[in-house]
Amino acid sequence: MDATEIGNYWRHPCFPDLGLFKARFTQHRYELHTHPTYVVALITSGCERIRIGRHSVLAPAGAIAVVNPEEWHDGEQGADEG
Repeated sequence: MDATEIGNYWRHPCFPDLGLFKARFTQHRYELHTHPTYVVALITSGCERIRIGRHSVLAPAGAIAVVNPEEWHDGEQGADEG
């Protein structure tokens, strides 16, 4: 990931079973992986392509993506602008 690609993952002590993630990607791609917690992604701009299990979806700005604990998924930009 280069300096223009930003990704931060954390957990808040009030919600230990929820993973929080803030990112800005235009080229970076995550390989298939899992998390031990639920992950909720709020797409605020651009578009993300997400593969969850056998399904691949585009999540545009305004979308909310929820990934269950231990569910295999990946993610990458879904449009040129990220």
